[in-house]
Amino acid sequence: MDQLDVNDESVIKKVANDVGLNGNRILELVYGEAAQQAAVAALAEYEQFGCPGVPTWIVEGERFWGKDRVDWVTEKVKQLVIRNS
Repeated sequence: MDQLDVNDESVIKKVANDVGLNGNRILELVYGEAAQQAAVAALAEYEQFGCPGVPTWIVEGERFWGKDRVDWVTEKVKQLVIRNS
């Protein structure tokens, strides 16, 4: 494992470029107005739904909290896809 610091902009740029993405553009988008608005909206929803921590997923009003709930979220989404097919 490379033990890279994912909070370091140079690491983000390098990894993005290494996989064929434009690292400079990604950083521009991260610091842009749209990203700021999305973050504010996400935090408002987080508070609205009374999320106890991260990660929390809300699917059709049902709250799934914690990394050990990923399988439950996956199953719920599969059921929705089947129901709406």
